Amino acid sequence: MSRSEFSELVRKALGPVYLQWSERLKAAYYISKRIHEKQRRDDGKRYFEHCRGVAEILIQYPPRLYGDDPTFPSNQAELVEEIIIALLHDTVEDAYPPDYLLKQLFGSHIAYCVARLSKVSVYEAEAWEIVKWEKPPDEYFESITNGSPSVRRVKLADRLHNFRDMGVWKPTRKRRKIDETRKYILQPAFIDTDERLTKLIEEACNEIEKSLPDGV
Repeated sequence: MSRSEFSELVRKALGPVYLQWSERLKAAYYISKRIHEKQRRDDGKRYFEHCRGVAEILIQYPPRLYGDDPTFPSNQAELVEEIIIALLHDTVEDAYPPDYLLKQLFGSHIAYCVARLSKVSVYEAEAWEIVKWEKPPDEYFESITNGSPSVRRVKLADRLHNFRDMGVWKPTRKRRKIDETRKYILQPAFIDTDERLTKLIEEACNEIEKSLPDGV
């Protein structure tokens, strides 16, 4: 999908909300693209395609004003923030956009969500040194489980996109991801947040598991 195609997709999904957020949406797009510009996925694709792909899933399955009933309108006010969070969700892990900068550009809630979705914690030491350490899985997923619905929806879309794009992964890595998903994500807090996405993830788990060699 090209930049213009994505912008048109976002514009149609957001309706009148788009004009109010257009500059922040463009900023998130360019920040993510620049931070990930030298990264590649396991299959050789640009890493940025993953971030944009997560946003596309959220647009396809938008938050509803009254639950998941498709007859009700989408919650465009939540969706616009989720699109930005999706574009930025891996930026802290792979670079360091300062928290105060994200707050200034996008607001406290988006900065909060990006921090929760990052698998690393960041500490600004003396002399401008940046120290990062990886969060233990229990701590990481507990933070997401107890976070806002937007955090959980972006994580669901992130996991679904990874499942759709893991063809070149080794079987053992696929097994670890399936087990992690069942332990932490296919749980009530995520299901209650968005039953549509959790159902798609569960179906993906089952399909991938069928393709694994015996004993994996």
